Amino acid sequence: MIPASALVLLSFLLNVTLTLLGATLTHPVQACTLTMDAFSYADGSSLNGQSGGNEGAGAIFTSDWATEAGTPTTGFTVQNGQVQVEDTGGVDYRISRGVDLSGAHHLGCPNGDPTCTSSPISSPGTTFVYSEIAQVVDNHLAYEAAIEFSDAFGITAAFGIENDGIDNIVGGVVDHNDYFFATLGNTRVVSSYAVQPDTSYFVYGALSFDVGGTTDDVFKMWVNPTYSDFLNNINPTLEITLDLDSLAGGASRTSLGDTMTMMANTQQAGTFKAFDDLQIARDAELLGAPRLDIGNGTVQTAFDEWAVGATPETSFSLVFDQQLYAPSQPSTLATLTLEAIDAAESLTPVEDTFVVPGYDDALRADRVVAAGGVRLSFSGLLPDQYLVKTYHYQTSDNTPVEVYVSEDGGLSFALYSTFTPAGGTDAARENMVFFETLSGDDIVVEFRPTVVGATVGISGLQFVPEPGTGLLVGLGLAALAAGRRRTFRRGEFGTSRNQAGPTT
Repeated sequence: MIPASALVLLSFLLNVTLTLLGATLTHPVQACTLTMDAFSYADGSSLNGQSGGNEGAGAIFTSDWATEAGTPTTGFTVQNGQVQVEDTGGVDYRISRGVDLSGAHHLGCPNGDPTCTSSPISSPGTTFVYSEIAQVVDNHLAYEAAIEFSDAFGITAAFGIENDGIDNIVGGVVDHNDYFFATLGNTRVVSSYAVQPDTSYFVYGALSFDVGGTTDDVFKMWVNPTYSDFLNNINPTLEITLDLDSLAGGASRTSLGDTMTMMANTQQAGTFKAFDDLQIARDAELLGAPRLDIGNGTVQTAFDEWAVGATPETSFSLVFDQQLYAPSQPSTLATLTLEAIDAAESLTPVEDTFVVPGYDDALRADRVVAAGGVRLSFSGLLPDQYLVKTYHYQTSDNTPVEVYVSEDGGLSFALYSTFTPAGGTDAARENMVFFETLSGDDIVVEFRPTVVGATVGISGLQFVPEPGTGLLVGLGLAALAAGRRRTFRRGEFGTSRNQAGPTT
């Protein structure tokens, strides 16, 4: 019996607008907008000057990442596919990119088209944003880290984490005042949602304009939400209402803006704030999915777990309905299956307890392993293209792993990438895999050790948006899709997170 909570999370995983060949879409594809940078650049590189992610569908980045005045070019660096910021000396560091959202103006309902009303959050003009964010190591000093969006009149909306450097004693318990905040125009609101150190959070925002026939603009922010709450526009962590036009002398402000900025201010030497998978979209179904943790332990609030039990088994499977995360699509059951590549071996659940805490312990401590490698199969997926991130950590036997992908149900495989699992106090290694299923065949991904019989494990997986073929056809970008597929298959992009990799 699959837990209902697991179905809810899994329903959120494959968050692309999916197109059945020859079928009629409920969502008109030309309404979709996606701009994303997954930060798949070389470890240790500066983010300044990086240009990945320019191939947005309906929206584009109009400039490379560039540090602002007063910020050193090495102020924002990339490690394991995440943006990190070291001690800024108590001053604001900022790095920005220009964005153009003019390629699509409405969510789901262009020109008042009534056929898209099945999407619960289809408010024309709504813009959605998403980022993974973390505060790593808590020395209880003041800090701030945020994602900001702005136009010619200043900040439109922002969200992030902060600490005012003042500890409170509440009921005999020390409160270090690490909280999430949201900003709309000149109004900032702080939540009671506490930020834990060494823990990543999935933060979502939705900015709607002239709500309910008024001049009020509304910014809602969710932290680790259930997908049903976010999709149905309910139970936000924070909500702010303000007329942005009033801050611009009456000028019309009906866009998230033309600039996206990451900022950080910290006085914690040797520590950093982390950002990952930054996205802007005009369709809620295109936003990044919360991570699915694989194992048998307790995971972070609002993440879900593929609970495999504590007993070794030959395989573990999980069934979910794709319509639950994409209401514009027909009810379609899909199955994820884990098994050992070597039929003589079993998958063994592992849950470590760390003496020295590390980054995202709930993820890296809980996993399944098998001697000779692990096979991950996807059955029943709606025809489309998928970009999947997997997480890998091992306390021993950190043999390099080769990733092989089959798009014909396991009849033939091609080498896709190579990576080395993380160990020690490092964050779990992130690896990216791209595939497409247009014929309905099962997709099989094998993680094979480069040393025969060595142990391989998997801690979690996450589906990352990849504009589908139907979406790109609607935008006149089908040739781009075909070119990108050829590039992926030639291996010209290194897709493990310690290399430069693909962005959407």
